[in-house]
Amino acid sequence: MNRSIDANFFMRLESADRRFPILTRLHYDAQRPFEMTVTFRGITGETPVVWTFARDLMFDGRLHLVGLGDVRIWPIRVEQSTRVYLSLSSDSGECLVSACITHINMWCRRMSALVPPGTEHRHFDLDREVGLLLR
Repeated sequence: MNRSIDANFFMRLESADRRFPILTRLHYDAQRPFEMTVTFRGITGETPVVWTFARDLMFDGRLHLVGLGDVRIWPIRVEQSTRVYLSLSSDSGECLVSACITHINMWCRRMSALVPPGTEHRHFDLDREVGLLLR
């Protein structure tokens, strides 16, 4: 059984003066069941930007505002569609991206199929992780 999943689709980089699509890769690995990774591919050959955060933020952010500090996620309904917004900030800067909720819902279903919510601890080897820290 495949223990990790990926999805590639375009999110929209939101800026004050314009919006444009940015190729995005979502990654989830059952061996790291509490987190997921989002990679934004460079537009003109720039180095990809990688963010890793709790998968629960994505699950809950489809429904209401979640997160404090570096990662915040929330839905907004505009006309007949809903988009999920991700606000990301670091010492390097800030950005706001959004995705169609259909893509995010599909991604969350795939993560849930691989590791159902509430069962993450069964997929996490705490002894292994502590051993890596003690090296």
